[in-house]
Amino acid sequence: MSFNQNIITLADLVEIHLFSHSSTSNHSKRDKYRSAIYCQSTEQKSEVKSILSVLQKHFEQPIITQALLLNEFNLSPEHYQDYFYTAPNRPFCQNIIAPKLLNLMERFKNKVNTRLLNKALK
Repeated sequence: MSFNQNIITLADLVEIHLFSHSSTSNHSKRDKYRSAIYCQSTEQKSEVKSILSVLQKHFEQPIITQALLLNEFNLSPEHYQDYFYTAPNRPFCQNIIAPKLLNLMERFKNKVNTRLLNKALK
């Protein structure tokens, strides 16, 4: 992922990541769906680790999200790409994704471009 640090910082992205999924939950599917931030360099990995340490104070439980180096990236099959936008009325989208997006839009409203989200959430 590339991002413009003048618009949104790495710290913002890490915070959004932590608050948009179960970053402290070691649930039954954690082996299959690990909580991780994949970094493009060792410098970025160190920065993410520092950010995670700072943000830990906002959580009662230990953050289990890991900072890992991105070794290889495989694009998801096409039918999973833009999953929410292609059919926002699917049960998974309505029950899991939409509440997270609404939380994201409220908590980080100054960091999120809500134009597409608002359209999909209607």
